[in-house]
Amino acid sequence: MKRVNLLPKEIEESRSTLRERLIFISVSLGLLVWLVVSFYGQEILMARYRGLIVQKKDDIQSLQVKLDQAKDILAKIQEERKKINADKKVVAGKLTLLKELSQEKMVRSAALLELSELVPLEIRLRKVSLNQEELVLGGEALDNMVVGHFMTQLDGSNLFERTNFNYIEKKTVEGKLPFIQFELMTQLSR
Repeated sequence: MKRVNLLPKEIEESRSTLRERLIFISVSLGLLVWLVVSFYGQEILMARYRGLIVQKKDDIQSLQVKLDQAKDILAKIQEERKKINADKKVVAGKLTLLKELSQEKMVRSAALLELSELVPLEIRLRKVSLNQEELVLGGEALDNMVVGHFMTQLDGSNLFERTNFNYIEKKTVEGKLPFIQFELMTQLSR
């Protein structure tokens, strides 16, 4: 079977031209639709990204506020830490002082106990004064030998050293035996 074209050539040419025009129009229309969709797609994406950017900026501002608050808290903590360290130094100093005073009290107690054992029966003490470094003793005895022996015993002790007279004086009271009034000073040994 053979096909026969009964249409004149001009119509056939106009048909092919029409076909070419339709192809051109459809390609142009497709390109136009593609451009419009691309443009609006980009606008939609840009709007979405703008929203994300605004949200991230808000997040950054929120985090900056939290960071500033954390810095304030850290500054307060560091200030409190300095106060605590200063208080620790004060407490350590007081503790050291308490230890020293305790040791000093022990030394004083030991010195007084030792003194009570060293005082001869022939001496009557009228004054005992004890400070941090020295002991002052005032009293009476019947003669110089007893006072000298007492001084030797003090210097021979582990707790006293450098015993010296502050004064010594012979006294007589009517109707009584003459006696020696003295005052000694001795250093506490450490």
